[in-house]
Amino acid sequence: MRTATDPASGSGNFLSETYVSIRRLENEAISARFGGQMTIGDVWNPIQVSIRQFHGIEINDFAVTVAKTALWIAESQMMQETENILYDKHLEFLPLKTKANIVEANALRIDWNEVIPAEKLDYIMGNPPFVGARLMDASQKEDVNNIY
Repeated sequence: MRTATDPASGSGNFLSETYVSIRRLENEAISARFGGQMTIGDVWNPIQVSIRQFHGIEINDFAVTVAKTALWIAESQMMQETENILYDKHLEFLPLKTKANIVEANALRIDWNEVIPAEKLDYIMGNPPFVGARLMDASQKEDVNNIY
């Protein structure tokens, strides 16, 4: 299972769009293998990509909530697309069972291993929200000094 993190996740756009893109590829594979076929027997879920594989760090508490919500919405939309491929299956989504792994913290100060251990991490993505030195407040300048 591959995992990814966005250390400045903001509202979760990079995470949710990456999740949607990967799930669409997965849905293409599911369609090629199972589309149009009925399955009989136990409840079966072919989905292997989960929002549990996506982690974020965000300093703003409101943005953390928005990012988690964005991932849950993306998950719901992708599950609906999968159900449309597997027309005879209803995939359980509610109550929310998956954990959206967005941590409220300053990514320049937290040990990222507290979010996800480095040996379990496959990708780091995102665009850090850095501003020029003249536009930084005192705490942002202190953050920069701490990393150097």
